[in-house]
Amino acid sequence: MYYNKVEICGVNTAKLPTLTSKEKKELLKQTKQGDPAAREKLIDGNLRLVLSIIQRFTNRGEDIDDLFQIGCIGLIKAVDNFNTDLDVKFSTYAVPMIIGELRRYLRDNNIIRVSRSIRDLAYKALQAREELSKRNQNEISIDEIVKYLNDNGVRSGKGKPITKTSATSMLSNVKYKGQYKYRDIIIDGGVPRIVSDALFNKVQERLKKNKYSRSRFKAKIEYFLSTKLICGYCGEFMIGESGTSRQKIKYNYYKCTGVKRHKGCHKKTVRKADIEEIVLTDVMDKMFKEDLINDIADSVMRLQEKENTTIPLMQKQLAGIHQSINNLVKAMEMGIVSRETKQRFEELEAQRTELETDIIKQEIQEEIITREQVVEWLKEMKRLDLSLYDSKRKLVDTFVNSVYLYDDKVVIIFNCREGASTLALPLDDTSACMRIGEPN
Repeated sequence: MYYNKVEICGVNTAKLPTLTSKEKKELLKQTKQGDPAAREKLIDGNLRLVLSIIQRFTNRGEDIDDLFQIGCIGLIKAVDNFNTDLDVKFSTYAVPMIIGELRRYLRDNNIIRVSRSIRDLAYKALQAREELSKRNQNEISIDEIVKYLNDNGVRSGKGKPITKTSATSMLSNVKYKGQYKYRDIIIDGGVPRIVSDALFNKVQERLKKNKYSRSRFKAKIEYFLSTKLICGYCGEFMIGESGTSRQKIKYNYYKCTGVKRHKGCHKKTVRKADIEEIVLTDVMDKMFKEDLINDIADSVMRLQEKENTTIPLMQKQLAGIHQSINNLVKAMEMGIVSRETKQRFEELEAQRTELETDIIKQEIQEEIITREQVVEWLKEMKRLDLSLYDSKRKLVDTFVNSVYLYDDKVVIIFNCREGASTLALPLDDTSACMRIGEPN
């Protein structure tokens, strides 16, 4: 339907000027001497060339006006880079430049392009996460990521140091999972994907939990269930609180944020020591049985067998592809262009994109460990001294995904065990679990 279109981007294609070979040579000579008027006339005189080339791409579902603009970019690059000293026709040099620009646009763009600087920043952030995870087995904070990026010279798209605000904004950017959002319009697959949905959603969950992590270290008491304990009635987090009774006795407990913010939830508070003891006891009972230890070790081994550990080889291959692409570009700038050259260039571009994606995926994988190491590590966790807060925190952070608390039961979901553990809470007056409510 585009073949009979007369006006494209406000340009009447039926009245496009044409240039003779002699005129082109003269205009190219003047353009190289810095004459802007000659450059503009040369571009206008070759717009028909762009128009003829974009007809090959009109079946891709792209707007003809967009394709024409991209083709013009390729034409302008050809005009600016053409070497007049070579005995080569301008069209011979310009055609592959225009086609290359169009193919690059169709490959990298659906609706909007994620800039190379943003991709690099996301990749460096993933590197920071991996590096910090290796150094510290505890959860990584935004402050640690920001410090690591700034210490390694990473800057924002505006050239400024990374801040907590910019880092949080980056981690929440839906473009990284291939989603284009404009006001109330959301288009999945609207931009090139950088991370998987699973990784993106995991980061969002961690950011949500970190909103309440400050309550974890109130006073000198550590509430290590703060980012795990969830109200079973309203779904809000339960955070650490403390209070003093009329008898001047200090109590520590967990309180639903839905109650705290008057959202209509009536979940009662629960004593810190009681609920933490219930969770820790269930972890020790469920997670360290011999058969489960073996199952976890086997699962880790199966996962590692699927991983590709040839990152150095992949990086070497990528460097070779970059060199080959540079060599082809130099050849094209010299006017050495053939059908085989163009085909090879497209193949290399596709290989580069695929390798870059694979390397990023591999960079965020865990280090290779043996089955014996997994088993020994689990047994060491089993021997932790639960009289120490550090041991309690490590146990909960490692094995507990979330804890849903009701007035009559608690549901514990583990990280490496299928199915939830549901425990009934006795309602008799002698039960420790009846010691709920804030101090009087």
